[in-house]
Amino acid sequence: MKVILLALLVALSTGQLMAQRDTSPYKPFAMFNGDTVSYLEFNYTIRGNQYKGWTVGEILKEIELPVLYLGYPRMLISMDNTPTKLTGLGLGIKQTGKNPNELYDYYIYVCFENPPDLSEFRGISRTLTLTPKLYDFIKDLKVLWIGFNEFIIKDPELIEKAKREREEVERRGREAQEKLERRRRNRQQ
Repeated sequence: MKVILLALLVALSTGQLMAQRDTSPYKPFAMFNGDTVSYLEFNYTIRGNQYKGWTVGEILKEIELPVLYLGYPRMLISMDNTPTKLTGLGLGIKQTGKNPNELYDYYIYVCFENPPDLSEFRGISRTLTLTPKLYDFIKDLKVLWIGFNEFIIKDPELIEKAKREREEVERRGREAQEKLERRRRNRQQ
């Protein structure tokens, strides 16, 4: 019983700490002495919940660093494995090599509240450049979630949170795959 009570207290205090961190005010890039990782991590991961309901255009106006490229589109996949919706998009801030790299580059990832049709995005986006036409397409999309590249974060709490979230996504993916496999087997019988 004591262990359960202690676990509840730890969970509550951790939740309160994250809630306190989520209400921190935006800090300008100058306060980070040129440390791009810390700037993006603080403003767009630790404070990430504050952006829910914002538009992509509002975020692009707030961020003090230029968006070098768009990348890492996330898609909703239909039952027949066809991509149907654009659920999110990476906004590349700093490229570490010749080509965009999801593991090493500095980017913020924006997940959309009401994902647009992927076909519309593909019709506009021919490159990873933020063109005026593409800006017009994404600027009014509402934000559901925003975060920073989880592979290069520094904050120990964020590292642990990212690990737990990744494990949960993998678990859900396995469950969905198993469900799909069961449906396929049932259809074949």
